[in-house]
Amino acid sequence: MKITPLEFLTAVYMNDQLPLQARMKAAIEAAQYVHPKLAMVGVAHANGDLGTMLERAIAASAKAREPLKMIEAQAKPTNGHSLSPTDVSSKPLRRRA
Repeated sequence: MKITPLEFLTAVYMNDQLPLQARMKAAIEAAQYVHPKLAMVGVAHANGDLGTMLERAIAASAKAREPLKMIEAQAKPTNGHSLSPTDVSSKPLRRRA
């Protein structure tokens, strides 16, 4: 009599005479065939034909790959003072309770 691989794995993990490690491994392998896998599913709403949607997606991808513009600015002193690293307290920071 032939048994399926799932039936064999089930027989292994149900057998109390086998070591726990072997039973656990068989249970892990069998689980993917017994329990459904959780998955994400994307839903697309068609606004036109597939070609139009693909062209829009390609254009959006190209735009996302463009380098970001750098903000160029100079630091200005406030109230006639400028902060330097030596002006900042040398005390270590404390955690708030």
